[in-house]
Amino acid sequence: MQLNTKIDLLLSLIYFHLTMAEAKSDQYLNNECEVNIRRGLDVIQSMIDISADRLEGLRTTCNTHTELTQQEIRTLETKLVKMFSELLITKAKLPERLPSKGLPATGNELRQWLRVVGM
Repeated sequence: MQLNTKIDLLLSLIYFHLTMAEAKSDQYLNNECEVNIRRGLDVIQSMIDISADRLEGLRTTCNTHTELTQQEIRTLETKLVKMFSELLITKAKLPERLPSKGLPATGNELRQWLRVVGM
């Protein structure tokens, strides 16, 4: 083999290994990003659960005719709408459209949403 051919072959192998390492790095970053998105979804869902329970408690155990209670209910409803929106936007960032493992299924989220809006 000529020297130029050997150098070309060696450069090709180096390029191949660098390309493979870069692809693995990109895959790692994508997986890391997905893990962070799923963690964010868990946090948002926990906040929704807590706020929805609080809202339901206000609606059922407190005098809903008092101004302070009505204001607290409106505040919680506004926060919940924002959190549901954030949940949906964050879920859209996932590569899959199915519910994430460990997260509530869409049916549960819909039931919870309907409960929050009083239906």
